[in-house]
Amino acid sequence: LKYLGLVGFASLLQSQPRVLHDHSECKPLVLKCLSDEDVTIRTRSLGLLKFMTTQRILVDLISQLLGHVEAASGEYRAELVGEILSICSSDKYELVVDFGWYMDVLVILAGVRGAESQ
Repeated sequence: LKYLGLVGFASLLQSQPRVLHDHSECKPLVLKCLSDEDVTIRTRSLGLLKFMTTQRILVDLISQLLGHVEAASGEYRAELVGEILSICSSDKYELVVDFGWYMDVLVILAGVRGAESQ
């Protein structure tokens, strides 16, 4: 059911791209799916994050994702790192207000061991 809900969100975003911005009760559900045991659910929820990120929640969201990076391994870890970089750099870093904070994030990510070195 979680997977179908995430697929439904993704389909809805095709016609209503602001739906996750406007309905804040959806955000905790998507974030909770990042901790699911099923990698397909985690991957689907990761793909929705870019549609729900705002300047106001960026720091908290990236902090949560960094926690997931520490616990993740393999290809999913690489996807998490890529999504963090993609979210922060979207629209010419429009969401990043504090570039000192972003540099700290980059330093943390630089220390993350890749899938091939584990």
